[in-house]
Formats: sequence, C-alpha cells, structure tokens
Amino acid sequence: MRQITTKFIKIRKVLLITVAYTASLGSVGALSGTITNYVTKMILLTRFPKLDVVTFLSWSTAFLPVAMIEVVFAFVVLYFMHMRRLAMEINRDTVHDAFAIKYKSLGNVTVAEKVVVVVLTVAFVLWSTREPIFFSGWATWPNLNAVDDASVAFMAVAVLFAVPMSCDNLDKRILSWSVVTHKMAWGMLLTFGGGQALGVASDITHLSTDLVMLIDSLSIRTPLQLQVLISLSAAVLTEFTPNDAAATILMPVVITLLIPGIMVKFACQIVNLAVLNTLGEYVFSLTAFPQWGYTCFGDRPSGLFPKH
Repeated sequence: MRQITTKFIKIRKVLLITVAYTASLGSVGALSGTITNYVTKMILLTRFPKLDVVTFLSWSTAFLPVAMIEVVFAFVVLYFMHMRRLAMEINRDTVHDAFAIKYKSLGNVTVAEKVVVVVLTVAFVLWSTREPIFFSGWATWPNLNAVDDASVAFMAVAVLFAVPMSCDNLDKRILSWSVVTHKMAWGMLLTFGGGQALGVASDITHLSTDLVMLIDSLSIRTPLQLQVLISLSAAVLTEFTPNDAAATILMPVVITLLIPGIMVKFACQIVNLAVLNTLGEYVFSLTAFPQWGYTCFGDRPSGLFPKH
C-alpha cells in the first residue's frame, strides 16, 4: 500500500508539471490567455497608434495552432519520459478508480458554474468579433467605436457581480468583493506593475536604445534572423527568472524534469518560428512594411523590409 501511495505521489507531480506546461504553452493561443499577450499589444499600440492588425481573432488565428502543437509535444515528452514508466508500475484499474473518486467528489455542475461558462463564452465571442481583420466587426457599428476589449471584460465581471449564486440563494452573488479581495492574485498585479516600471526605466535610461544598437551591430538583415535571436534570448531569460513561489514548491520535481523541460523549450522555439513564418506571415504580413508604419517612421526603414 505504501508503494502504491508513493507511486501516486510521483504521478501527481508529473500531472502538476503537465498542467503547468499546458497552462503556459496554451496561453499563447489567445490574446486573453496571459497578461503578457495583452502587454505586447499595449506596447505596440503605444509605439504605433495606427496599428490595426493585432486583434483577438487575428492573434488566435496565428497562435492557436502554435499552442496546440506545443501542448501535444509537451504531453508526448512527459508521457514517454515519465508517465509511461509509472503507468506500467501501477494497475490501470487502480488509477482509474482513483480518478473516478476525485471526479465524483466534484459533484454536479452548479447553476453558478453554468453561468460562468456562458459569460466567458459570450465574452470570448465579443472579443473575437469586435475588430477582426477578416471581416467588419461590431466595433464599427454606430456609437460602439469607443468600446474595447477592457469594456467587454468589465461587462462580464459586472454580470458575475449581479447574478445570484443560485435560485435558492438570491442574496449571495457569484462574485463578491470579499471573494475578490481574498482570491485576487495581488502578487501578479505587483509583478505586472514591476514589469511596467522596468520597461519605463529602460526607456528613460536608454537601455532599449542600447539594445537596439547592439542588435544592429550584429548585422541582422532578415526578419527570420531577428526572430531567432529574440526567441532564443527570451527562452534563456525565462529560465533564470522563474516565479519564486512556483520554484519553491516544484523544486524537488524540477531536477527530474530538467531534460524534458529543455526539450520542450527548444522544440517550442522551432514551432514558434515555423508557424510565425508561415501562418503568421499570412495573417500579419510580417515581411512587408505596413501602411500604418508610415505614420510613425515617415518612410520605410531599410534592411529588414525588402522592397516589393
């Protein structure tokens, strides 16, 4: 019995890492998947106010295939390097019964959970159809041009604050301020604010300019070369800037999963570059200088963008 419990603990650790991988890799597929995606769009809009190609639907069109491929690859790596061996050591019926007990403990789907699913679905549809680049969205309708993605998110939150938890409990709402204050990831907001502060500091101290000059000194003349440099730099940098809490909790597991983590990391870089230069080129026309760029630069920069 003790051996079975120990093996279940190992399976649980691998499953936790699998969830971490899928949550991280899958968040690339939607603009709302992670705050980093929205920060990217915000920075682009700040630097290039006329930018009109980065929308919720265009982002998902270009990067949802990336997320799907990377999640499948991460699953394959973790399965063959860890889960398959553990699965062979434990009876399948035992594992099935354990999962069945956990699933049964969840209970039936509540009214509140159904409402949350509906609200999130509606918000996703509104985000996707607000300003799609493939057809005219509802943002072009009269008196709706000032409505943005944040307005949709605020509307969804307002609905959750207004709808009761159930028909039998009309006084309790699905979302309340006490729940927000206790469950809100304030550390994430502080981290986001710190990142914004670092970004402003890099502009004030001209660190960004120095980095641009450093990249320019490398004689990079094609978008693919620049993508490879930025992608690998980001991949290496994130290995040395982990979340402290996650690192503390998962440190005993990190050592055993170091090799699959490295494999997934660099395989994802290959997938990113491949999709970015195929589907991404189709959606965003990356190798052609955009029309909105002339309002920022006045003329087409030489080097990276070939003449057509």
